[in-house]
Amino acid sequence: MAQLLPGPVLPVVGELALNRFLIDAPDLADWYAASFAFARETEPSSPPDIIAISDAPSELSRSLIEARIALLEQQRQLSDLRSESEARIYLELARLYYELPRTAPAPGVSQGVLGPAGVREKLEASANSAAKAAELLRPFAGRGPAYQGRLGQALTILSLASSELGEWDQALETAHAAADLYRELKDRDPDTFLPGFAMSLNNYATMSSRLGKREAALVTSGEAVKVFRQLALSQPAAFEAKLAAALVNHSAIVSPLGPSEATLSVAREAVQFYRRLDPNGDTVGLAKALSNYASTLSAVGQFEPALVASRDAVDGLLRLAQIRPDQYRANFAMALSNFSQRLADVGQREAALAAAREALDIRRQLACANPGQSLPDLATSLAVLGQITDDPTESIALFHEAITQLRPLFLQLPQAHSSLMTKLGRSYLELCQAYSTAPDPALLALITEKLQPR
Repeated sequence: MAQLLPGPVLPVVGELALNRFLIDAPDLADWYAASFAFARETEPSSPPDIIAISDAPSELSRSLIEARIALLEQQRQLSDLRSESEARIYLELARLYYELPRTAPAPGVSQGVLGPAGVREKLEASANSAAKAAELLRPFAGRGPAYQGRLGQALTILSLASSELGEWDQALETAHAAADLYRELKDRDPDTFLPGFAMSLNNYATMSSRLGKREAALVTSGEAVKVFRQLALSQPAAFEAKLAAALVNHSAIVSPLGPSEATLSVAREAVQFYRRLDPNGDTVGLAKALSNYASTLSAVGQFEPALVASRDAVDGLLRLAQIRPDQYRANFAMALSNFSQRLADVGQREAALAAAREALDIRRQLACANPGQSLPDLATSLAVLGQITDDPTESIALFHEAITQLRPLFLQLPQAHSSLMTKLGRSYLELCQAYSTAPDPALLALITEKLQPR
């Protein structure tokens, strides 16, 4: 059977957490005193640059963030807050709630692990806070770039949190609005706003790709790479990792156009950047770049090098997932699913089946807590296992379940899921025909109607 899922898996962008915004936050050393002054400030400072999140936060990170959230939630209840001060509180809450699942509890504190349901709760709080901040900031946008920059930050966080919640329409809309706003701001003050513009482009490209807007995604991701190259030339320490992340996204967006040396070159360059920045191989960025590179190598028939790169990705993400399961379990499942395909490429079927089943088990658990984000991944893992197994009855059942799992999201957002659904439906019908099994007409009825060109 033809390979169902040959292309790289797009890092969604929770992974854009690599480039989070530090939004007017006081130094942690002085967070307690600063929190009381926060609501009394009347003039905003200039928006800060984008910074990278550490992949090894201190053991106090989560407790500090939770304490700061508690204080800010108390301040939010004050009745005499000015709208501008209230907006700043909501903006900070949005950032902190989005950040919380990405921090580690103290070693040995099992109750510090949020779990999928807890992660979703924090993302919903982040999205709600960001939406409220944007609502409060819009009337102040005419006052100048500093206020507009804060609005852009609120829109960006709303887009990222919405994407991780599977609310793709809102994610795309707010990502587009943030990119337009930052484009205007960087034309007026490139020194301050060019990093935010590059980030917003990368974010918008990813959302566009997930919603099937390939042309917009291709153009925008290419522009993001160009801007990050410009920034990395002048400030390599600050922007080379962000350039590498943009290269991974761009190669993933380009790959559905078909295997090519240009696509392979982009994926290889991302790995080279990350290896130079991370010689120990301990960051999620390198693991994602390796997994992406492995899929690209496989697409051009370089199966053995693809297997090596994919194994390195799995090893790196396994280490991270063991330390911080809230943040990295989904990434590990993605790498493991890709690894199963690379094992199958070289004929290691038993190992491929074991890896595919493990990835499927993880994704079933994740989909229970966050279906909007995780059901497409679950459908993909079902299809991957359906490809690898040599039991035709199991294979047909797996593709049937994959279509069943994806169908509610597909009917809600057909453009976002039409590519995957088309592949699932085609493979299911081919299997039924090959093994003289009658397909389930009820399964495909509504799907076929939605896939018909209008």
